[in-house]
Amino acid sequence: MTMHLEENIKKIIRKEYSMLQKFYRFLKYHTLLILRKHDTPENIAHGMAIGIAVGFLPIIPFQALIALFFCAIFKKNKYAGIIGTNIFTNAIIAIPVFYLIHFIGNVFISVDISYEALKSKFTDFSLAGIADFGLDLYLSIFLGGLLLAVLFYWPTYHLTKTMIIKHRQKRKRRV
Repeated sequence: MTMHLEENIKKIIRKEYSMLQKFYRFLKYHTLLILRKHDTPENIAHGMAIGIAVGFLPIIPFQALIALFFCAIFKKNKYAGIIGTNIFTNAIIAIPVFYLIHFIGNVFISVDISYEALKSKFTDFSLAGIADFGLDLYLSIFLGGLLLAVLFYWPTYHLTKTMIIKHRQKRKRRV
């Protein structure tokens, strides 16, 4: 009898969530953490905007470190910067975002990534040819990411600042 009761309690405590539920809970948790931070709305909003801007750059393993670096230099909220890097480059939407970044960068630096082009690069194998192709592709993606970073900075800043101010006003009215 007690064994059955213990199993039921463990099931209740350790509830299983779907991937979508886990993502929603993660998003809600970190949104509330950012909204409740004891910092000025401007510092938090700038930190978030820095994080999102860095998140568009094709430096995935170093995005959080770069955002942390810029937040430290400009004395903005570091936590918001780190969370901002994961908004557009999380595992769920990273591929479409980087395809969009490549598409935008391809307007300025044209790189053919069709199957035929890739097949010819690897059929006529030369290290220099592949290195040139990789550099052109990286520069195209970097330029597209830089453009999106500049375009998204101010809207992110204003949206985040407005959300924080409204959330704090709502909490004051409740208290």
